[in-house]
Amino acid sequence: MSKMVRRLLIAVVAVIVVLGLVAVAGFFWVTSGLGVSKRDPNADTRKEAVYLVMIRDTRAGGNADLLNADASANADVGRTDAMVLARVLKDQSIDLVSIPRDTLVDIPACERSDGTKTEPQRTKINAAYALGAGADGSEEASEAGMRCAERAVTWLTGFSLGGSVVLDSKGVEDVVDQLGGVELCATPEQAAAIPGVPEGCHMVDGQTAFNFSRARKGVDDGSDLARIQRQQQLLKAVIQQVRGLSVPQDVPTLLTMAHDLSGHMLATEGVVTFSNAQRMLSTMKHGSVNTQTIPVNLSSEGGNVVASEEAKAYWRAFSQGTPLPAS
Repeated sequence: MSKMVRRLLIAVVAVIVVLGLVAVAGFFWVTSGLGVSKRDPNADTRKEAVYLVMIRDTRAGGNADLLNADASANADVGRTDAMVLARVLKDQSIDLVSIPRDTLVDIPACERSDGTKTEPQRTKINAAYALGAGADGSEEASEAGMRCAERAVTWLTGFSLGGSVVLDSKGVEDVVDQLGGVELCATPEQAAAIPGVPEGCHMVDGQTAFNFSRARKGVDDGSDLARIQRQQQLLKAVIQQVRGLSVPQDVPTLLTMAHDLSGHMLATEGVVTFSNAQRMLSTMKHGSVNTQTIPVNLSSEGGNVVASEEAKAYWRAFSQGTPLPAS
């Protein structure tokens, strides 16, 4: 081997090592403020595993201003305003299936951080996180609350999750603002009912996007199902903005966004990884994004809903790693 070839190989190896170190350093910087919860020993470890993504309705951690609420209500750990089952089939689809917060389920007994246990009860699924988090403060997301929500979803669906992520309201606003806003489309009725939301399709900031996705009373038919449609529109809008980013030019934007988000997020161990990020970004570019809501029927118990027989087809698709039923 000639001296020139050896030098060239050494240079190539050096570049690869440097890039690898930069990537590792970037990853640790991104995740330095990220809360991490211990993984369930029964968690699904397949690449096509399903993850539970939740947004908790709390006034703590700077969320009171965003919610136009009284910060003195900080003691409330917050129920989950949104619960989404998320799955990535690499380069095929990103599947986001919403579970209505008013879905009645049997929530099993959950262990709290102080060692006490909750009583098994039948109630709305959005109460599961708050029940588990009852012994914790509200400033940061609760591991016990996350585990209780995971248990409730597993009891409902019959399959194990790969893990879960809990975001607060401020985290949603920050993501949209870091992306430079997102395009949302509002009907005249929605624009009239939701403060700051313009009629038609417009680029909006994080505050406006959050208001659009959270409003319920006096908007559309006032149901959680109608609100879910607006939440799903926001999810698609965020993904569309991320799709528009380019590598490597926009890598600093992505790194900063992820780092800033970490202070508003708790994730199960193993969720935030290089391989998961790579699969997600690749599928954003080359696959489709499916947003659906589990089929439900109205319940006789206080105007809530229950998962219908048709929902079982979704549970099978998730557990078997196959495409979802057509919506």
